[in-house]
Amino acid sequence: MKKYLFLFSAFALLLFASCSDDDDNTADNSIVGTWTLESINPPVFNLNCPQPSTLDLMGNGTAEWELYDAENECSLDSSSGTWEKNSGDSYTIYVPNLDAIEGTVKFQNANSFTFTTSVMGVTAILTFNRQI
Repeated sequence: MKKYLFLFSAFALLLFASCSDDDDNTADNSIVGTWTLESINPPVFNLNCPQPSTLDLMGNGTAEWELYDAENECSLDSSSGTWEKNSGDSYTIYVPNLDAIEGTVKFQNANSFTFTTSVMGVTAILTFNRQI
């Protein structure tokens, strides 16, 4: 359960990473969209399912995600919440039933980014690719 909570928290944090409504910076706005969770390091969650786990970051500050866990027979766990940009590359994600989670977003290119956060004393890096 602790492993699942950590993954959920880290995933949710990345899910809700985006920019504020009054920020017109194109690079910041590029986080809005639907993303596929490609990897988690350390691998606290098994993503080897036929369906991709996704994160949908919306321009109005809301986020929805669908997570498929191979350790639970690839069953779907979906959730929704909010996100906000703090400053620079720092974001806060508010996860239902959890506290606010902070982390940093680094774009590799327009279609890929990593989200780095620390949950329960463990640093996690989640890699997302834009769905096309």
